[in-house]
Amino acid sequence: MRFSNIVASFTVNLLELIQRSKYSSSKPSYVSPVETPNMETLAEDYPQVIDFVMLYNDIVEEYADENLYPYVANMDITGSTKKLRINIDIEVVEGTNDIAVQVFMSDLLRKISTFTAQQDGRFTRETDESFGSFFDMYQLRYTITRGEETVEKKTIKPGGEIPFDPGLYLE
Repeated sequence: MRFSNIVASFTVNLLELIQRSKYSSSKPSYVSPVETPNMETLAEDYPQVIDFVMLYNDIVEEYADENLYPYVANMDITGSTKKLRINIDIEVVEGTNDIAVQVFMSDLLRKISTFTAQQDGRFTRETDESFGSFFDMYQLRYTITRGEETVEKKTIKPGGEIPFDPGLYLE
């Protein structure tokens, strides 16, 4: 092989190597114009959509872990974001007194407020004076039964007076 052929072959190989390394080492990168985006904030006019199946599952799971209310025989939570309504059906065992039901309902409404605020950060959470802003936007329908007897059945308009105390806790 001649010296000129060796140099030409070396030059071609060197140029190919440079081309390959040029493409593999210079990957495009994206730099965000916002350093720390706030992922919880949605536009004010964005519809507040609540996943009621997730809400129900989160609450049932939490109560299963706590096992604080053995007198609650059955519970169902459904709702509609189109109708802006939440429905709660509670069945308590025979012999459960009204104070125990009030404690449970206060705790349940606080949990609903917590989990809806987690789903949509525009809702405010509960305090000792309020069940949060979810109930200012959504109609609350609840039915409490004891066996075959309906203890209480009410519909409360959004922002209406909820007959349970948000500051009532089980000690």
